[in-house]
Amino acid sequence: MSKYIGIVIIAVLLIYETVLDVKEKKVDVILPIIFGSVYFSFSVLLNGPKTVLSSLLGAGIGMVILIAALISKERIGIGDAVILVSTGIILGGENNLILFVRALILAGVYCVVLIVVRKIGGKAIAKREKIQFCPFLLLSFGLLCIG
Repeated sequence: MSKYIGIVIIAVLLIYETVLDVKEKKVDVILPIIFGSVYFSFSVLLNGPKTVLSSLLGAGIGMVILIAALISKERIGIGDAVILVSTGIILGGENNLILFVRALILAGVYCVVLIVVRKIGGKAIAKREKIQFCPFLLLSFGLLCIG
């Protein structure tokens, strides 16, 4: 039961964050913290201590990204890292790593296509162009749910 609740929480969170990221080029960091904390609390109450290790491993992946964001002066978004902490609490370590790696691959493919299209079209490519990451997390999550 808590698995399905987690899927719904992540779906709602990623849809909301993707819309916000695309429209306003920012993400809400408060909502993922609330969702992750509430889910973690209920999960521990319902499933016991075995959930704690899985959630901590999942959150650890997001924490590594958060540290990278701070070190790189936000070349990686802090909001994206906070979302990965929250998804990690819900998905656990292995699935959160799959979510993140797939999102990176999808973003990389998008960037390559963008570069090729711009080269063919004769448009300049900005060296510091920012790419929103939430849409790739949402797409990656969809792929994770499919199988």
